[in-house]
Amino acid sequence: LEGSMTNADIVLIKVRLVEKGLPENELLTDAFEWGLAGVYYYDSPEVPQDYGKALKFFLKAAQQGHVLAMVMAGFMYANGMGTPVDHVAAAKWYLAAAEQNNPSAQFNLAEMYRIGRGVPQDYTKAEYWYAKAVEQDHMAARRNLGIMYVVGEGVEMDVEKALSLFSEGVAKKDALCQFYMGMTYVLEDTPVHDQIKGYVWRQTAMQNPDLPDREQTKVKEILVQLEKEMSSQELIKAGIELQKNGLSIN
Repeated sequence: LEGSMTNADIVLIKVRLVEKGLPENELLTDAFEWGLAGVYYYDSPEVPQDYGKALKFFLKAAQQGHVLAMVMAGFMYANGMGTPVDHVAAAKWYLAAAEQNNPSAQFNLAEMYRIGRGVPQDYTKAEYWYAKAVEQDHMAARRNLGIMYVVGEGVEMDVEKALSLFSEGVAKKDALCQFYMGMTYVLEDTPVHDQIKGYVWRQTAMQNPDLPDREQTKVKEILVQLEKEMSSQELIKAGIELQKNGLSIN
């Protein structure tokens, strides 16, 4: 865990002292409680994994303002780790960390507002928290906010905003942003419609080794369909564009 104690032996000694009844307030700070939570969160020969104890100490650290502990408390409530699933509690801790500018918490909170889990569904707040995470280059937030703009999910459809978001991910060779760029360009009746660019970006994503397996079959099927719809001249132009990046039509 990022931010845990640097001296694992000291942490383990203090774990034993706590277990033997030494009052916690005599030795615990938010940093130590974070480290102690990490000891219980991960399984080891010295200390068996115990999510209930991990959550207890993450909460203690979170209550003292430890931002990463807030994130972990939200994560554990959201996933029922050491506690029954509690999306309301998860949203509470994600919000606390999001307000401290933690991008993971901002992304998770946006997801909750987008689908209405643990909080009332609110697309405006989802858009806001995605955008805050994007400011810190959170890639999944970039993708999801872009998709909201592409399909007009709770916001005004804006393909140019979507392309701007995806293009920053494309600059970092993100396979899913490449895929979504292609998806955006092939949309009919939009000011950015461009079948050739749509095909090129889908091919680029297909040839990116980081494209998730679950997307590969879908992309192959789309490419086959696009090839049926495109003229031979359009395919030649697409091939030329792909060659500029060392790729080819597969």
